[in-house]
Amino acid sequence: MKPKIIVASPLGLPKQESLKSILGITYEPITFLLDRSGETMPPGKTSMCCEERLQFIADARNRILKRLMRLDFDFVLWIDSDIVVPPDIVDRLLSFTPAEKIIGAVYRCRGKGCTPCYFPLGDDEHASWVGFGCVLIAKEVHEKVGKFEIAKNCFGVQGEDSNFCRRARKLGYQIRVDSDTFVEHLA
Repeated sequence: MKPKIIVASPLGLPKQESLKSILGITYEPITFLLDRSGETMPPGKTSMCCEERLQFIADARNRILKRLMRLDFDFVLWIDSDIVVPPDIVDRLLSFTPAEKIIGAVYRCRGKGCTPCYFPLGDDEHASWVGFGCVLIAKEVHEKVGKFEIAKNCFGVQGEDSNFCRRARKLGYQIRVDSDTFVEHLA
């Protein structure tokens, strides 16, 4: 039996190009769960510092996580509202299961340098963290790791994605990077 997938997208309705790519995913059975708040920033705010922005993203993911944990699924595919994915994204990332439980696609981070949004561990396959712009995570991982949280450390603020990966690795999960699957990060 094929795994049941939920595609979850936080931070309001995806940009048109991103939404078109999400709705074009060819895998079945699939369920879509979008954050319908429409908020890309808290009401009344016109800008946010880094820590506020990271907390806002973690809160958006947690709103969806709370809803999706009541549903029947095997994996959730987190796709941010500014990511464009290929139609076969689910099949590509599922090709690493059942051995792998967290599998990320490669995309470029925003900002200076536009570096890939993952931190390799010394091989081309695994990382200490991946950005959650496009990542497939098994339900069991969400059950064990829990909600999304930012964390402060000596380097500043750790985003919800890298903190989630750190906690998952402490529980024995590996973070797989599909270095052959690139997704577009809209600016």
